[in-house]
Amino acid sequence: MNWRRIVAIILGIAAILSLLSQLGIFSAAGLSEYPWWLIWPLTISGLIGALMLWFLSGERSSESSASDSAPAQSSGASSDLADRDARIARLEAQLAEAQMASQDGGGDSAALASENASLRAENARLKDEIGETAATMHATERVEFRGKSQDDLNTMFGGDFIDGAMARHFAIDYVDSKGQPSQREILVYALVHRKGNLNLDSFPTDGYSCLTFRADRIQKLKDLQTGDVVTQDIGNWIAETSKARAAD
Repeated sequence: MNWRRIVAIILGIAAILSLLSQLGIFSAAGLSEYPWWLIWPLTISGLIGALMLWFLSGERSSESSASDSAPAQSSGASSDLADRDARIARLEAQLAEAQMASQDGGGDSAALASENASLRAENARLKDEIGETAATMHATERVEFRGKSQDDLNTMFGGDFIDGAMARHFAIDYVDSKGQPSQREILVYALVHRKGNLNLDSFPTDGYSCLTFRADRIQKLKDLQTGDVVTQDIGNWIAETSKARAAD
């Protein structure tokens, strides 16, 4: 019980005693009555104050219950977003496979084009639902690396792959979402803004699938093409130097 309800009870008792005094109960019991000038003000103010504080306390309790339930609702929303993110990742993997199949010239090209279009539509719908805006700075396709050489990728994309040359080649010290540090060497093929964060969509040089790395989780970066080493404001440095390279 909070202090408002305690005060409401005290005021209510005072109002009841005042009312009993008006009815002559105190006099009949041989007790002193309240002075006449105190009876009515005490009765009216006591009842009004008791009612106001009692109901105000009830409203505060309801607000507290609502605020307690908010984290649970937020947790449910986070789980829903995580599920959609996972579905987006699966769709993009399927898109990569469809793109590679199309490049290799295998299968029914019409069926592949239809499948690719439907996957892209579903992917865009999911991203729109979670409020993701993708502003890719360089128009390239999402494809699996599958051990292809830089020359192979150059051929696939008609020459310049990104930034007026091949993909940006970085060595990074990275900390993932679970706080696990790692050192990686990556080939960046697109810079994408997702939910307020700059992401590096990349080919790992020791792997086959596309990976994305958040720029704000990169602790240290070395540009293996120029030798530049960056430890601060890494995301802005990548964006600005990429724009400059693309303009050359």
